Amino acid sequence: MPDLAVTKFPRSHATPDWTLFELLSQEAGLPLCFLSGPRERFLSGIGFLGWNEGHLLVAASLQDNDLVSEASRDFQHLWKLGDVFEIFLRGQDEPYYLELHVSPNGHRLQLQIPDSVTPRPAIGECLVDDESLFDFQTRHTDGLWEIIAVIPCAAATAGGRARVSLSRYDAGPDRAPVLSSTSRHAEVNFHRQCEWTPLLFVD
Repeated sequence: MPDLAVTKFPRSHATPDWTLFELLSQEAGLPLCFLSGPRERFLSGIGFLGWNEGHLLVAASLQDNDLVSEASRDFQHLWKLGDVFEIFLRGQDEPYYLELHVSPNGHRLQLQIPDSVTPRPAIGECLVDDESLFDFQTRHTDGLWEIIAVIPCAAATAGGRARVSLSRYDAGPDRAPVLSSTSRHAEVNFHRQCEWTPLLFVD
């Protein structure tokens, strides 16, 4: 898979606000493709990427007519509680990757997962709950759920490389969730790094 060239943004765009969202959404998008669940309930979504020194910038626009989340605080198992947007990120040469979850009502789950450990450690062993690994905002209007996030990333420098995958649990009443991802996964497993999008940060 060829590298995706990611555009640099001014350092002033280091806050996850809706001005940054509008700027990122002018970049070439990564569509989220159906992975599993009731296919007839699949709704489209698209992600956008950028960077500034030391940060990956992520925006997403997801169709959703029945947003739901029973999450009441950070660091819960959000995918069991309703809709979730997930960001997977591994900087080149990092010994771990990040799994970052966002719920529609503004809660987070953040995991730092060792790359070389098999089988993958339990969630409790990877949970980071004593600091914020990223900043984000979320909003929903007119059948859309939108997310903007800024993630510290040491690889985000001119010529740096990383891998990223943007994924989604689209929950709904009385049905299994619909899973989708920007990665073309050969099986239902968001953690397959070989299928994540390779990034090249260009100046």
